[in-house]
Amino acid sequence: MPICVLITVALSFSSLSAQSQPAPSSADARLRALYTQEWNWRQQELGRGTGDRFARVDAASQQARLAYWTRTLATLDTIPFDQLSPEEQINAQIFRTSLRALVSDVQYRTYEAPFNSDTFFWTDFTPRQGFATAAAYRSYLALPVLEERMKRFIAEESATQKQ
Repeated sequence: MPICVLITVALSFSSLSAQSQPAPSSADARLRALYTQEWNWRQQELGRGTGDRFARVDAASQQARLAYWTRTLATLDTIPFDQLSPEEQINAQIFRTSLRALVSDVQYRTYEAPFNSDTFFWTDFTPRQGFATAAAYRSYLALPVLEERMKRFIAEESATQKQ
């Protein structure tokens, strides 16, 4: 078989392969951008991953989160579900469920759970998976910074409980 025939056959298979795997749609790109932006915002807002601060937990901060997540849900609603790839349809459903839970938690004020409850605000003092490095532990344990963060955090929680 001449080499040009082999090249032609190989190119035809590669073009068929490329056609069977569609390029990501603009709906996919919009969804990825939205959930990536929200995740980055959430990590910053809730002080996750850094170990250097506790999230604000006062009522005004809770309402600001509610507004952000409500806007994010509204933006998610503008992305045509039927134009998403099958993988991103799953991601969209998971993202929507997660956002609804976050919105619901603020709407039903679960952040006001009493101190003698078995979960809630005091479980946020450290990440469940621990810290990644010794430096992150040292940063977290740095006194008097930790003490001041905890005082503010507990004062905000106490004020929220009294409302």
